[in-house]
Amino acid sequence: MLDDAPVGDREIMADPAWQRVDRANTVEALRQGAEGWADESLALIGPWDFQPAEVLTSVTWWHGTDDANAPLSAAKRMSAGLPNARFHVWHNQGHFAAIKNESTAIDELLHRSG
Repeated sequence: MLDDAPVGDREIMADPAWQRVDRANTVEALRQGAEGWADESLALIGPWDFQPAEVLTSVTWWHGTDDANAPLSAAKRMSAGLPNARFHVWHNQGHFAAIKNESTAIDELLHRSG
């Protein structure tokens, strides 16, 4: 467990059920090798074969201010390049903020779709 992770993330990572799911997800993600993981890491620094401005689909993006895995500044920069993006900030929350706020996110998406 990461001692320097935000409190909310540490609480989630301490949950044995979450640990089982995370372990299973990691094993499956690496089952055929680490190339996908490496590709995803390289994608963070580009270049891409498309421009974010070409993504015309509506995108709703939520991000925790204390996310140590993906800095808020990077998320804001990426979201700003998407023409139909809505960006929401979860204050004092980390990388796993969506787990704690999933009902809020789902409610918003359902409200917008219907």
